[in-house]
Amino acid sequence: MANHHDLVAALKKVKTVTAQMGARGKQVDAQIDAAVAHMVKALALAAGLKTAQAKLTAKDNERKQLATPMKAGMDKNSANVKDIQNEAKALGSLVNHLRDNPRLKDAANKAKASALSGLAQWATMTEHRAVDMDEVTLAMSSRHDELVGHQKALPKAGGDGLPSEDLKRLTDKVDALVKKLDADTAAARKADADQAKFDAKMKEIDDLQKKTIDPIVHGLAGEIANVAGALAAAKDQALQHEIDDGTPEGVRRSGAAAGIINAVAADYSDSSGKPIDPVVWAAKP
Repeated sequence: MANHHDLVAALKKVKTVTAQMGARGKQVDAQIDAAVAHMVKALALAAGLKTAQAKLTAKDNERKQLATPMKAGMDKNSANVKDIQNEAKALGSLVNHLRDNPRLKDAANKAKASALSGLAQWATMTEHRAVDMDEVTLAMSSRHDELVGHQKALPKAGGDGLPSEDLKRLTDKVDALVKKLDADTAAARKADADQAKFDAKMKEIDDLQKKTIDPIVHGLAGEIANVAGALAAAKDQALQHEIDDGTPEGVRRSGAAAGIINAVAADYSDSSGKPIDPVVWAAKP
């Protein structure tokens, strides 16, 4: 099967036949010239489409590469949110156990009781408060800052307060949770950065498709339709010659010209005879 470029040259050869058709041949030539002009434009658009499609493929490969760390970040965020909720639940149980100490009811321990109450509220809120997965960084950083405030207000051992062993367990738990929230916040920020890179690549792909590829495809579809229309008109004029001439030689010339035109026209139509899909046409050699 001849390629697109060869068919341009093949169509031009029809003029060796139309040169013998007189005035009707000139009419055929006019349509052939129009078809060739549109064929050349179609070839240029097809080349541009292939270049743009290659860029699109490259960008899509980059998107796939960016999708891996993005998904890993999302999964890590999800796991960290659940971990923090579980840690908050465990912290709440420990705090509530300490709050059961009857010595906290003494007036002298009012500040300690208040500090533990605030920490218990933080634990309950953190355990049950839903987290928007698009705002994990904000959730983690705010919980971190809130817990740091409670960390500073933790009661100290001594006096008529809580036993030192209990307070150490609480302090160690809070310290570890503050560090975890700090690490989870950093992880969430990285996930945000990975998501931003992925979104930026998706925008590049979308822009390339909408601003470059789609217009080329639209223009190519128009040129294919123009070629098909000009070839159909050229064929009609070529077949009219045999009627004008009324001789076997005229029939031969009409048939020869129409045969070349049909061979070229087949490259621009699908199996149903309609203009071929521009993307399919451009993919052919």
